[in-house]
Amino acid sequence: MEGYLEQFRRIRASSAQIGAGERDETGESASVPSSEPPELTAEPPPLEFPSDTPVFEVFLRYVIQGYSKKVVCRPFATATWQRLEASTNPVAALDFDGTITGVNAAFCNAYAYAPEELVGTPLSSLLLREYRPALRGRLRRLRKLQELNQPDPSEEAASIDDLLLFRSASRDGTRISMECIPLCWHDPDASAPRSHSVPSSQSRSSKPGGTEPARATPMSAESTSCGVILAMRDLQMERSLLAQFHAVSDEYDALSETIAEAVLRITDGFEIVYANSAVKPTFGYTPSELIQQPFSILFPEGEFERHRETFGKYFVIDDRDRRAAGLPRTMEILGKHRHRGVSPMELSFGNSKQYGQRTITCIIRDITQRKRMERKLRHLAYHDQLTGLGNRDLFNSDLQSFLEAIGRMQKTKAAVLFLDLDGFKQVNDTLGHEAGDQLLVDTARRLREVLRENDSVYRFGGDEFVVLLRQLSSFRDAALVGDKLLAAIRSPYRVRSKAGKLNAVSVGVSIGIALIPEHGNSVEELVKAADLAMYSAKHQGKNRLALYSADLDARNAFRWELDQGIRRGIENEEFYLCYQPLVDHDGYIKGVEALLRWEHPDRGIIPPTQFIPVAEESGLIVTLGNWVIQHACRDVGLLGRNGYSELAVAVNLSSKQFEEPSLAETIARAVSGSGLNPKNLRLEVTETSIMAAPEQAVQRMRELKEHLPGVTISIDDFGTGYSSLSYLSKLPADSLKIDLSFVSHLYQTGHDNNEKVINAIIRLAQSLGLEVVAEGVESPQQWHYFRQHACNTLQGFLFNPGVRTQELDHLLVRKRLGRPEALDDIERAASSGSTGELTER
Repeated sequence: MEGYLEQFRRIRASSAQIGAGERDETGESASVPSSEPPELTAEPPPLEFPSDTPVFEVFLRYVIQGYSKKVVCRPFATATWQRLEASTNPVAALDFDGTITGVNAAFCNAYAYAPEELVGTPLSSLLLREYRPALRGRLRRLRKLQELNQPDPSEEAASIDDLLLFRSASRDGTRISMECIPLCWHDPDASAPRSHSVPSSQSRSSKPGGTEPARATPMSAESTSCGVILAMRDLQMERSLLAQFHAVSDEYDALSETIAEAVLRITDGFEIVYANSAVKPTFGYTPSELIQQPFSILFPEGEFERHRETFGKYFVIDDRDRRAAGLPRTMEILGKHRHRGVSPMELSFGNSKQYGQRTITCIIRDITQRKRMERKLRHLAYHDQLTGLGNRDLFNSDLQSFLEAIGRMQKTKAAVLFLDLDGFKQVNDTLGHEAGDQLLVDTARRLREVLRENDSVYRFGGDEFVVLLRQLSSFRDAALVGDKLLAAIRSPYRVRSKAGKLNAVSVGVSIGIALIPEHGNSVEELVKAADLAMYSAKHQGKNRLALYSADLDARNAFRWELDQGIRRGIENEEFYLCYQPLVDHDGYIKGVEALLRWEHPDRGIIPPTQFIPVAEESGLIVTLGNWVIQHACRDVGLLGRNGYSELAVAVNLSSKQFEEPSLAETIARAVSGSGLNPKNLRLEVTETSIMAAPEQAVQRMRELKEHLPGVTISIDDFGTGYSSLSYLSKLPADSLKIDLSFVSHLYQTGHDNNEKVINAIIRLAQSLGLEVVAEGVESPQQWHYFRQHACNTLQGFLFNPGVRTQELDHLLVRKRLGRPEALDDIERAASSGSTGELTER
């Protein structure tokens, strides 16, 4: 193949000299034999015409392989004539005098003549005068060789004389430069009838030289049994294609110069043959300094060799197949700048091309800045922003890697310590969040100072920290480290309050210890064991150590499971809302209270009395409370748009939720997003939460009123928090909700003072202009009592238990606020004196 390409280049390079008129004294083109003739077979193979190969190239290959000299005349089969007639290259059949005996459609189109105008005329009539002698001389020599019917012993190899180059003129005078290859043909059976005769005038184009393309025309003459076939190629088209190639090449170079990445083209021998100007800032070399340099010059010593085999695959596997072959579209590698040293680089390869040799385009970009940003983003993703410690995700990753490593080792001892600060909330609430943040930062510093370099500490969020102790000599060392951590945290902190005053505060820490591998071989098992041990330390009195054991108090284990279950339940949408009606003194529904329920996938319905305290202790109550506000506003807002525009919804606010600085904004977003009218929202805050910090409570309630004009605020569980009357008169509240314990003991033996307390609450509320709400009404007698005392709003199982959203429609009769039908039966029973039976039922 290389010999063929070399001879092809030599013939093409010599064509210009032929066209310039370098001929011998006979007028024939000068003959320059090639150096080494290829080895020929006794008989040349028949001409084959692959569908994707032009006829001219088939002839050229035949000539370069020397077959045109081995046997001068060759038979042309019917399929060969058909291929010549259909060729996109101009083809003409001649006799040895140069008369045209047949042409194909491409020839007619090139010269703008009809077939009948060309057949029977000399081809030389189309040539410019100075090119005619060369054609005549070639035809004379071919006739002589045909008559001898044997190879020319002096010219067995391909030479430039096998190509003719001449200029000719079309019908309109346009000059055409043609490159031609002549081959002799003969009919092996001259007596046989020929099907390739010149067509009659009826079958030819009716428009000589017209604008319509000529039809394919048979090219063998009836009167001849041999002749010459000329396969031609328009050099003007080649010049146009060459010009287009140069234009595309210029555009490619210009485009390469507009991008910031280094663009190189390299050969399959890893030699650089092109480089754009961006290689200068990327590698420190100018483009001219890289041309013909090895590709390896751009990489540190040894780096290129490690990737040589992979680089080579890009030359033979194109982009569409690389994924299937396991080749990445881009690869990261270390590059070497001429002056700055080593930098991370990203390489991407185009598809390989054949330009005399196989080459591939490579785009290289310096990704130093990107790697720096990735490291920064990774740090942000895996570290706590306040303390700089690793977060939960980093702990999980580090512990998993550590467990995999010790799985291959023997007798490795380690431990996980779970820490929760005792008394942190009081500091945060009393001195402010800035003081709390300062305490957490100082705690992180103290923990790092106690630990060894190969140990790690992480912040899980809030006031929770986790320590991973690696390579312990004995498990007793874990307890010794725990004691040091206790002592470090016990030392007083000095933090500034919101007023700027420096305060000395003390907090404690409860620590749970899980041993590796005794208490688990997975991240989940060890975190659960350490967390459960920490729960045990807290319930033993706080500020102490506790080692995990399988027989830990079942109550602690259950509380821990609830804590973990709440976290998963929020993500898995296991929580839902029920709505219990709020009725007026006649039992007509005026609103509903949203009640949070939890359906655990394994334990079924878990009562709020079990999971709410755990959520309060862990801080998850804020997340749950915000979820309740959002969904309650959405559900009742939808009912309002369906005709129940007067329906109100009451939502309980936990003490921690009520303390959140962003509470007003959170509720305002929920109301705005749901379309609920703020006057239909009732926020219930317990008396205990208010009296824990009365001044802050007053301010928070005012903020809620400002953000949500028309919203109603109710003091829940009133009567249990020992409210100060001075604060009660300042609170911007709208109603008092009598505590359930007073209502449930009404008319019960041994609770004679209950009625007096309830009467006092009602009179106090009425004197302050507040609405009175009684919850827990379960008997007709209780209903009758509150009707007599003009209690505005009632709630309880007597009227209806809590129902899910889809069932609430059945209680809202005929698109107006009605009352449960069962109340009619209760009133009739009460009037007949049979209320006891109904109450039991």
